[in-house]
Amino acid sequence: ICLKLYSSQTATKVMKSESEPELRRVPLEEICLSILASGLAKSAMDFLSKAPQPPDQSTVEAALKVLEDVGAVTRNPALPKVDQLTPLGQHLAKIPVDARLGKMLI
Repeated sequence: ICLKLYSSQTATKVMKSESEPELRRVPLEEICLSILASGLAKSAMDFLSKAPQPPDQSTVEAALKVLEDVGAVTRNPALPKVDQLTPLGQHLAKIPVDARLGKMLI
């Protein structure tokens, strides 16, 4: 038995038939930290662009900008495809919280 608390019109006109992929709907700061800390790639952008349903480039750039502002990542303009974790970034990658909150905790 399936009980729905919405009308069939709501189901067909308002609700989406498929949900948005997780990489496109969640903040990417923690994911970028994990990628860089594990050594899977030298650039989080390159790694995420190879995903089956990659996030927008602007979203990844924004996440890396937040990490740079926090002090977790250094980015060299001469080497745009290389992101490096700072010592703070190494610690933040181990804490399962938002980077800004993690910095405050540390």
